Amino acid sequence: MRAKRAPFHQSLSAGRAAGVLAILLTVLPALTAPSKAQQQISRNVNAEPSYDYLYAGFFRSNFADEDASNGFGIEFAGSKSFGDNFHVWGNGGRNSFESTESDASLTDSIFNIGVGTQLDVSEYASVFARIGFIFMETRVDSVGVGGSGSWDGYIASLGVKAFPIPKLGLAADVERIEIDDETEFVLEFFLGVSAQYRLTDEFMARAFIQRGISDEVSDYNVLGAIAEYRFTSIVAAYASATSVSPDNKVDVRAIGAGLRFHLP
Repeated sequence: MRAKRAPFHQSLSAGRAAGVLAILLTVLPALTAPSKAQQQISRNVNAEPSYDYLYAGFFRSNFADEDASNGFGIEFAGSKSFGDNFHVWGNGGRNSFESTESDASLTDSIFNIGVGTQLDVSEYASVFARIGFIFMETRVDSVGVGGSGSWDGYIASLGVKAFPIPKLGLAADVERIEIDDETEFVLEFFLGVSAQYRLTDEFMARAFIQRGISDEVSDYNVLGAIAEYRFTSIVAAYASATSVSPDNKVDVRAIGAGLRFHLP
Protein backbone atom coordinates (compact mmCIF):
# COMPACT_ATOMS: atom_id res chain seq x y z
CA MET A 1 0.00 0.00 0.00
CA ARG A 2 1.50 3.32 -1.08
CA ALA A 3 0.21 6.80 -0.69
CA LYS A 4 1.51 10.32 -0.90
CA ARG A 5 3.83 11.06 1.97
CA ALA A 6 2.64 13.07 4.97
CA PRO A 7 4.35 13.28 8.36
CA PHE A 8 3.30 10.32 10.47
CA HIS A 9 3.15 12.32 13.66
CA GLN A 10 0.57 14.66 12.09
CA SER A 11 -1.77 11.68 11.80
CA LEU A 12 -1.54 10.90 15.50
CA SER A 13 -3.46 13.95 16.69
CA ALA A 14 -6.78 12.62 15.40
CA GLY A 15 -6.59 9.75 17.85
CA ARG A 16 -6.20 11.68 21.09
CA ALA A 17 -9.84 11.58 22.12
CA ALA A 18 -10.70 8.21 20.62
CA GLY A 19 -7.72 6.17 21.90
CA VAL A 20 -5.10 4.13 20.18
CA LEU A 21 -7.53 2.34 17.85
CA ALA A 22 -8.59 5.65 16.40
CA ILE A 23 -4.95 6.58 15.98
CA LEU A 24 -4.28 3.45 13.98
CA LEU A 25 -7.34 3.84 11.79
CA THR A 26 -6.38 7.46 11.15
CA VAL A 27 -2.91 6.40 10.09
CA LEU A 28 -4.13 3.70 7.72
CA PRO A 29 -5.53 5.90 4.94
CA ALA A 30 -2.42 8.09 4.94
CA LEU A 31 0.19 5.51 5.97
CA THR A 32 2.67 7.73 4.26
CA ALA A 33 5.76 8.03 6.41
CA PRO A 34 7.82 6.04 8.89
CA SER A 35 7.40 6.82 12.57
CA LYS A 36 10.17 9.18 13.56
CA ALA A 37 9.51 8.24 17.18
CA GLN A 38 10.94 4.74 16.83
CA GLN A 39 13.58 6.01 14.45
CA GLN A 40 14.97 8.45 17.00
CA ILE A 41 14.59 6.19 20.04
CA SER A 42 16.90 3.75 18.31
CA ARG A 43 19.37 6.37 17.15
CA ASN A 44 22.04 6.89 19.81
CA VAL A 45 25.08 5.95 17.74
CA ASN A 46 26.43 9.50 17.45
CA ALA A 47 26.07 10.05 21.20
CA GLU A 48 28.90 7.58 21.82
CA PRO A 49 32.40 9.10 21.68
CA SER A 50 34.00 5.70 20.97
CA TYR A 51 34.24 4.39 17.40
CA ASP A 52 34.55 0.76 18.61
CA TYR A 53 31.48 -0.60 20.37
CA LEU A 54 28.40 -2.78 20.02
CA TYR A 55 25.12 -2.11 21.80
CA ALA A 56 21.96 -4.23 22.02
CA GLY A 57 18.90 -3.67 24.15
CA PHE A 58 15.14 -3.42 24.49
CA PHE A 59 12.68 -0.73 25.53
CA ARG A 60 9.08 -0.20 26.61
CA SER A 61 7.27 2.76 25.05
CA ASN A 62 3.87 4.41 24.99
CA PHE A 63 2.05 7.51 23.79
CA ALA A 64 2.30 9.92 26.71
CA ASP A 65 -1.31 11.12 26.41
CA GLU A 66 -2.87 7.73 25.70
CA ASP A 67 -3.60 5.23 28.49
CA ALA A 68 -4.61 2.48 26.08
CA SER A 69 -1.28 1.79 24.38
CA ASN A 70 1.64 -0.47 25.18
CA GLY A 71 4.83 -0.57 23.15
CA PHE A 72 7.81 -2.88 23.12
CA GLY A 73 10.91 -2.68 20.99
CA ILE A 74 14.44 -3.87 20.43
CA GLU A 75 17.37 -1.74 19.32
CA PHE A 76 21.01 -2.07 18.39
CA ALA A 77 23.89 0.18 17.42
CA GLY A 78 27.55 -0.29 16.71
CA SER A 79 30.72 1.06 15.18
CA LYS A 80 34.07 -0.51 14.31
CA SER A 81 37.15 1.38 13.20
CA PHE A 82 39.54 0.06 10.60
CA GLY A 83 42.78 1.53 9.35
CA ASP A 84 43.78 4.80 10.92
CA ASN A 85 40.85 6.98 9.90
CA PHE A 86 37.82 4.91 8.90
CA HIS A 87 34.96 3.01 10.52
CA VAL A 88 31.80 1.15 9.66
CA TRP A 89 28.64 1.89 11.62
CA GLY A 90 25.05 0.79 11.90
CA ASN A 91 21.95 1.04 14.06
CA GLY A 92 18.33 0.04 13.97
CA GLY A 93 15.44 -1.48 15.77
CA ARG A 94 11.83 -2.54 15.79
CA ASN A 95 8.99 -1.07 17.85
CA SER A 96 5.42 -2.36 18.20
CA PHE A 97 2.48 -0.52 19.76
CA GLU A 98 -0.60 -2.50 20.78
CA SER A 99 -3.93 -1.22 22.02
CA THR A 100 -5.02 -2.57 25.39
CA GLU A 101 -8.66 -2.10 24.37
CA SER A 102 -8.68 -3.78 20.93
CA ASP A 103 -6.64 -5.89 18.51
CA ALA A 104 -5.15 -2.85 16.79
CA SER A 105 -1.37 -2.65 16.48
CA LEU A 106 1.31 -0.50 14.87
CA THR A 107 4.83 -1.74 14.07
CA ASP A 108 7.83 0.31 12.93
CA SER A 109 11.18 -1.03 11.76
CA ILE A 110 14.35 0.81 10.79
CA PHE A 111 17.87 -0.16 9.77
CA ASN A 112 20.81 2.09 8.94
CA ILE A 113 24.26 1.01 7.77
CA GLY A 114 27.18 2.94 6.38
CA VAL A 115 30.83 3.93 6.49
CA GLY A 116 32.60 6.89 8.01
CA THR A 117 35.88 8.62 8.40
CA GLN A 118 37.36 10.28 11.46
CA LEU A 119 40.32 12.58 11.89
CA ASP A 120 42.02 13.52 15.15
CA VAL A 121 42.35 17.28 15.27
CA SER A 122 44.05 17.28 18.67
CA GLU A 123 44.89 14.93 21.52
CA TYR A 124 41.38 15.50 22.89
CA ALA A 125 39.10 15.83 19.85
CA SER A 126 38.22 14.30 16.49
CA VAL A 127 35.89 15.20 13.64
CA PHE A 128 33.92 12.62 11.70
CA ALA A 129 31.79 12.29 8.58
CA ARG A 130 29.38 9.46 7.78
CA ILE A 131 27.25 8.32 4.89
CA GLY A 132 24.94 5.35 4.65
CA PHE A 133 21.63 3.79 3.66
CA ILE A 134 18.40 3.97 5.61
CA PHE A 135 15.53 1.47 5.37
CA MET A 136 12.17 1.97 7.12
CA GLU A 137 8.87 0.14 7.27
CA THR A 138 5.56 0.82 9.03
CA ARG A 139 2.69 -1.64 9.37
CA VAL A 140 -0.78 -1.18 10.84
CA ASP A 141 -3.13 -4.04 11.69
CA SER A 142 -6.66 -3.99 13.05
CA VAL A 143 -9.80 -6.07 12.83
CA GLY A 144 -10.43 -6.50 9.12
CA VAL A 145 -8.14 -3.60 8.23
CA GLY A 146 -4.40 -3.52 7.57
CA GLY A 147 -1.71 -1.91 5.53
CA SER A 148 1.99 -1.21 5.32
CA GLY A 149 4.47 1.17 3.78
CA SER A 150 8.23 1.09 3.28
CA TRP A 151 10.81 3.72 2.46
CA ASP A 152 14.51 3.90 1.76
CA GLY A 153 17.01 6.62 1.28
CA TYR A 154 20.34 8.05 2.29
CA ILE A 155 21.70 9.38 5.54
CA ALA A 156 24.78 11.56 6.06
CA SER A 157 26.23 13.30 9.09
CA LEU A 158 29.10 15.56 10.06
CA GLY A 159 30.19 16.02 13.65
CA VAL A 160 32.82 16.32 16.34
CA LYS A 161 33.68 14.27 19.44
CA ALA A 162 35.87 15.57 22.24
CA PHE A 163 37.18 14.86 25.73
CA PRO A 164 38.01 18.34 27.09
CA ILE A 165 38.81 16.81 30.49
CA PRO A 166 39.52 13.15 31.24
CA LYS A 167 36.06 12.21 32.58
CA LEU A 168 33.92 14.38 30.28
CA GLY A 169 32.96 13.42 26.74
CA LEU A 170 31.09 15.69 24.32
CA ALA A 171 29.65 15.05 20.87
CA ALA A 172 27.67 17.06 18.32
CA ASP A 173 26.53 16.30 14.79
CA VAL A 174 24.32 17.54 11.99
CA GLU A 175 22.45 14.78 10.19
CA ARG A 176 20.83 14.87 6.76
CA ILE A 177 18.23 12.27 5.77
CA GLU A 178 16.96 11.95 2.19
CA ILE A 179 13.98 9.62 1.73
CA ASP A 180 12.54 8.49 -1.60
CA ASP A 181 8.82 7.68 -1.42
CA GLU A 182 8.42 7.24 -5.21
CA THR A 183 6.68 10.61 -5.52
CA GLU A 184 9.33 12.99 -4.22
CA PHE A 185 12.62 13.19 -2.40
CA VAL A 186 12.15 14.41 1.17
CA LEU A 187 15.06 16.09 2.97
CA GLU A 188 15.21 16.29 6.75
CA PHE A 189 17.97 17.80 8.89
CA PHE A 190 18.65 17.16 12.58
CA LEU A 191 21.08 18.66 15.07
CA GLY A 192 22.26 16.39 17.89
CA VAL A 193 24.27 17.22 21.01
CA SER A 194 25.33 14.87 23.82
CA ALA A 195 27.47 14.88 26.94
CA GLN A 196 28.72 12.06 29.11
CA TYR A 197 30.50 12.12 32.45
CA ARG A 198 32.22 9.23 34.21
CA LEU A 199 31.40 9.62 37.89
CA THR A 200 33.49 6.62 38.94
CA ASP A 201 35.50 3.96 37.17
CA GLU A 202 32.33 1.86 36.91
CA PHE A 203 29.51 4.39 36.55
CA MET A 204 28.87 6.88 33.73
CA ALA A 205 25.91 9.15 32.94
CA ARG A 206 25.01 10.51 29.50
CA ALA A 207 22.40 13.00 28.26
CA PHE A 208 21.50 13.83 24.68
CA ILE A 209 19.15 16.08 22.74
CA GLN A 210 18.23 16.11 19.08
CA ARG A 211 16.20 18.74 17.28
CA GLY A 212 14.84 19.00 13.77
CA ILE A 213 16.28 22.00 11.96
CA SER A 214 14.53 21.73 8.58
CA ASP A 215 11.00 22.99 7.92
CA GLU A 216 9.30 19.59 7.99
CA VAL A 217 10.71 18.66 11.39
CA SER A 218 11.33 22.10 12.88
CA ASP A 219 9.25 21.32 16.00
CA TYR A 220 10.66 17.84 16.51
CA ASN A 221 12.63 17.21 19.72
CA VAL A 222 14.24 14.18 21.30
CA LEU A 223 15.50 14.19 24.89
CA GLY A 224 17.22 11.28 26.56
CA ALA A 225 19.38 10.09 29.42
CA ILE A 226 21.51 6.95 29.74
CA ALA A 227 23.19 5.45 32.78
CA GLU A 228 25.99 2.92 32.33
CA TYR A 229 27.55 0.53 34.79
CA ARG A 230 30.79 -1.07 33.62
CA PHE A 231 31.32 -4.64 34.82
CA THR A 232 34.65 -5.09 33.04
CA SER A 233 36.71 -3.14 30.54
CA ILE A 234 34.68 -4.84 27.81
CA VAL A 235 31.11 -5.23 29.10
CA ALA A 236 28.77 -2.57 30.52
CA ALA A 237 25.03 -2.46 31.27
CA TYR A 238 22.76 0.40 30.19
CA ALA A 239 19.50 1.90 31.41
CA SER A 240 17.85 4.64 29.34
CA ALA A 241 14.90 7.04 29.29
CA THR A 242 13.81 8.86 26.13
CA SER A 243 11.07 11.32 25.21
CA VAL A 244 10.16 12.12 21.59
CA SER A 245 8.00 15.20 20.99
CA PRO A 246 6.60 15.69 17.47
CA ASP A 247 5.12 19.02 16.48
CA ASN A 248 1.57 17.92 17.37
CA LYS A 249 2.75 17.27 20.96
CA VAL A 250 1.75 13.59 21.02
CA ASP A 251 4.81 12.55 23.00
CA VAL A 252 6.24 9.06 22.81
CA ARG A 253 8.19 8.02 25.88
CA ALA A 254 10.39 5.00 26.40
CA ILE A 255 12.52 3.33 29.05
CA GLY A 256 15.03 0.67 28.14
CA ALA A 257 18.00 -1.44 29.13
CA GLY A 258 20.78 -3.24 27.34
CA LEU A 259 24.41 -4.23 27.15
CA ARG A 260 27.34 -2.42 25.59
CA PHE A 261 30.49 -4.19 24.46
CA HIS A 262 33.78 -2.46 23.79
CA LEU A 263 35.37 -3.79 20.61
CA PRO A 264 39.17 -4.12 20.54
